[in-house]
Amino acid sequence: MFAALDSVAAHVEISFPVEVPSPVACTLFAVWLGVAAEMVHDDVGGSVSHVISGVGHRHDQAWHTDSTPWLLPNRYTLLGSLKGQDATTMPTGVLPLRFLQDALMFDQEALAALRGEALPWRVNFPDLPQLWSAILDPVVPRWVLPAVEPLVDRMSSALARGVEHIQAVLAADELEWYGPATSDGRLVMFDNHRVLHRGPSLERDCGRELLRVKVGGKAVV
Repeated sequence: MFAALDSVAAHVEISFPVEVPSPVACTLFAVWLGVAAEMVHDDVGGSVSHVISGVGHRHDQAWHTDSTPWLLPNRYTLLGSLKGQDATTMPTGVLPLRFLQDALMFDQEALAALRGEALPWRVNFPDLPQLWSAILDPVVPRWVLPAVEPLVDRMSSALARGVEHIQAVLAADELEWYGPATSDGRLVMFDNHRVLHRGPSLERDCGRELLRVKVGGKAVV
């Protein structure tokens, strides 16, 4: 679809005329990508969200993938600025999963478990059928620490070790990552199947607000 999304970085910054409001540009672009009205929903995370930095889930400021309890997590995440966005001090962090997996090559047994040992991703949604998938599934990876951490006692020793490795590598913050930022006249889109992402560490009163649209995937059936 986009040459930039076929590269290692797996994200792209999209420019549009500054006189066009960001929500309008974000919505039109999402529709162009194929988000039909019937695909917009509120189930387990929702496909359209108003994101206020510093409010709600603080794990959004740590590395994660979107929509881990979805049957099929969204392929792309599209971000547009609503207000308070400074393109130089408030970027979204984007970390290609390739970089993370390269950093885990020293323990092949743990890496194999991360790629092949399934975990339940709907523990917090008891009314939904359980969903099992591996953290570094080769097709659709999933990672959000609050969903993984309570399951450590159920894991094989190799997988538990792999989770520890991921935590250590991410905590060290030594891997190369990118910092695209939304602003007037600029959207950000990344491939949710190929990167981890995080919001900047900001307080509630910073004024940063985004429109987030998840493109593709299926929440529940």
